[in-house]
Amino acid sequence: MLNLKLKLITTVLLTRQLNRLSYLFNCGPRKYWRKCVNLPVFQGLTLPWQWRRFHVPPINVTIVIAKLLFLLVLSGTASAARLEVPPDTHTALKLGADIILYTHIIGGALGLITGLIASLSKKGAFLHRRAGRVFMVSMLACYAIGAVVAPFLSEGQRPNFVAAILALYLLVSGIQAARKRTYTASTFNIAGCIISLSIALAGVVFMYMGSHSESGTVDGSPPDAFLLFVIAGTLACIGEVRVLIIKQLSAQGRVYRHLWRMCFSFFIASGSLFSGQPQVFPEWFTASPLPALCSAFPLFVLIYWTIKTLWNAQKKRRRDKQQAATAIT
Repeated sequence: MLNLKLKLITTVLLTRQLNRLSYLFNCGPRKYWRKCVNLPVFQGLTLPWQWRRFHVPPINVTIVIAKLLFLLVLSGTASAARLEVPPDTHTALKLGADIILYTHIIGGALGLITGLIASLSKKGAFLHRRAGRVFMVSMLACYAIGAVVAPFLSEGQRPNFVAAILALYLLVSGIQAARKRTYTASTFNIAGCIISLSIALAGVVFMYMGSHSESGTVDGSPPDAFLLFVIAGTLACIGEVRVLIIKQLSAQGRVYRHLWRMCFSFFIASGSLFSGQPQVFPEWFTASPLPALCSAFPLFVLIYWTIKTLWNAQKKRRRDKQQAATAIT
C-alpha cells in the first residue's frame, strides 16, 4: 500500500515537469537567474502552438529531467548487478536507488540519440542547437551520477570514476566554448588544466598498475584502455595552457575546442555502452564489428567535421585574397 501511495504522489508531482521539458526543447536555457514557469499539475503536455518562451536554470533542468525519467520506474522495480539495495531496505531508499539507476541509464540513452542527431545535422542550425541542449542536460545527469555513485559501489569502479570525470569535464568545457562568443582566459581554464592533468596522470598510474598486477587489469580494464585518459587529458591540458597564454581564442579556435571536446565526451558514452555493456545486445550484434563501429562513430564525426572546417576556412581565406586583389586593381 505504501508503494502505491508513493507512486501516485510521484506521478502527480512529475506531470507538471513534462511541460517544462517540452518548453526546454523549444527554447532552451538562456538566462540563469530567471525562475521557472509554474504550470498546473494536471495540465499534461502542451501542444506546439501553445509553447511560449521561458528560461530555466541548468541545475533545475537536470532535476526536472531526473524526476521526469522516474516516471518510467513506476512500471516496475529497478534491478542491476552493480546498483542494488538489500530486499529489507526501506521503500524510500529502494525508490531512491531506482531513481539513480534509471536516470543514469535513460539519460545516457537519450544523450546518445540526441548526440547522433547533433552530429548529423548542420552545425549551428536549429536542429543542432536543440539536440545539443538535450544532449548536454541528459549527459550531464548521466555523467554526474556515474562520478558520484562509482566510488561507493562494492565492486572496483576506479576507471569508471575517472572516465565519468573526464567526460563531464569535456562536456562542460565543450558547451562553454560554444556558448561564449568571445572566449577569454578565466579561472575555469586554470581548474580545467588541473583536472585534465590529473586525468592524464591517473591514466599513467592505471597503466602501470595494470601491467604489474596479477590479473593484468585494473578493476577489469586492461592497461591499453587507459590510453584514452592519457591522450584526452594531455590534449585538454595543452588546450587550457594555450588559452591561458594567448588570453583569447579566435572564432575558429573556439569551434575546434567545442568540436573535439564534445566528440570525445560522446565517444566515452558510446564506448561505455557498445563496448562496455555487451550483455544488453544480442549475440549476433556482439560477434559482429558493429559494436566497435558504433563506439568509434564520434571519432569519425570528429575527423569529418575537422576536415570540413579546415577546408571551409581555407576557401574563405582564398576568397578574401581574391577580393582584396580585385579591390586593389
